[in-house]
Amino acid sequence: MAQARRIPDASALRGFDIVCVTGGEPMLDPDRTLDIVRDIRRECPGAAVYLYTALATDRVPDILDAVDGLQFTLHEGATEEDAAGLGHIQGMLEGRAGSYRLYVHPSAEPLARVRRELWSRVEVKPWLTEDELLAMQPGGLPPGETLFVLEGA
Repeated sequence: MAQARRIPDASALRGFDIVCVTGGEPMLDPDRTLDIVRDIRRECPGAAVYLYTALATDRVPDILDAVDGLQFTLHEGATEEDAAGLGHIQGMLEGRAGSYRLYVHPSAEPLARVRRELWSRVEVKPWLTEDELLAMQPGGLPPGETLFVLEGA
């Protein structure tokens, strides 16, 4: 995270058109995640806000109500429980407008019962290591992207 910029609060995000809330795993503390999303909405009222997660919890509907889209990931080593979480997420996406992306590691694909009609994009590919990403993007982050770490989050 050498390129990350530490910020004390969401006011540093003013002027951004898109804000992605990632992790760690944001759904481990859904109340805190909702607070962060609300802060972003207050500070960046016109920005699209997306959540990246790999954890399906009973709080996902609250998150879906608060964000413009979701990226859900089924990682390498996914279990039947993880696949059931994907099914749970898909059930919550029915009838919802938004941008929904699904990322599935090839080893997890046999477990995934993907309902492609619910997703804006579905990708099945291995996770890239930081070294692999830097080989593709020697300068680090893609042009126009900034990585922030919210202090205390």
